[in-house]
Parts: sequence; C-alpha cells; structure tokens
Amino acid sequence: MALWALASYGLMGSGQQRSGLNSRHRHVVVMRTEGGGMGLIVVSDFIAQLWKRETDCHGDVSWSSWRTIELDKLLPPNSEKEPPNMIGYAEENNVAFFWTVVGVFMVHLESLQLKKLPVTGIAYRYYPFEIVYTPGTFSLRI
Repeated sequence: MALWALASYGLMGSGQQRSGLNSRHRHVVVMRTEGGGMGLIVVSDFIAQLWKRETDCHGDVSWSSWRTIELDKLLPPNSEKEPPNMIGYAEENNVAFFWTVVGVFMVHLESLQLKKLPVTGIAYRYYPFEIVYTPGTFSLRI
C-alpha cells in the first residue's frame, strides 16, 4: 500500500509525525505489530524498517521506527549486487519474502532467521498460505 493512500485515510498522522516516512521507499507493506497494532514494513535499498502506529491519550497518531534490519548483512554474499525486492508478507508467521539475484528468501522478522526457498523453474511465484485450525471445530460426515 502506498504511503499517500495511508495518508489520505488519516492513518499517517500529521506531517511532522510522519517525517521519517516518505514516498521514496521501494516497498511498503502493512503489517501487524506486537500487541495487534498496525505497523508498516518499509524497504528502501538494503534497509527494512519496521514502523508502528501509536495513539496517545488525546487521540493523536504518531509513527515510530521500532526496528531496522540491514538486509545486506543478513542475506548471503552476492545478493548485494541489486537491492532485494520484497515480494510478500505472511502475517501469522511474521515472515517477509525477498527476491534477490541469488534466489528467494524468507526472513522471520523477530528472530531474523533466514531460509532460502526452492526454485522449481525459470518462472516462479510464491503465495504465502497460512491456515489456523482449532481442534474440535471440524467434523466430517460421510
């Protein structure tokens, strides 16, 4: 989602409060923060910043950067030839997917554990799929 779209819905707060967030970033994805709040993953070149939206007792909205991930230090060698593209985010598992010149990687945003995903051909797509199953809520009748 573009930052201008968030601003048009009043989700960004005032101009001073969003000075660190601007439209020069390559990728912006809405995410859930700790405690279920609204956050953003903002990727620019080899830096991923995690932002969280906060509301004070007067209802004023502000954004604060709560984590910076240096992707060039996290991803394998030779991936720094071209900045990674964030191609997805899976909310339930809190993982982001990045395309690099050496492959596609899944990064767990809390532990920063990295996993290279398999490539099955020249053209490939990844669709994060998450399912939640609560025991005892499913019955199958034949």
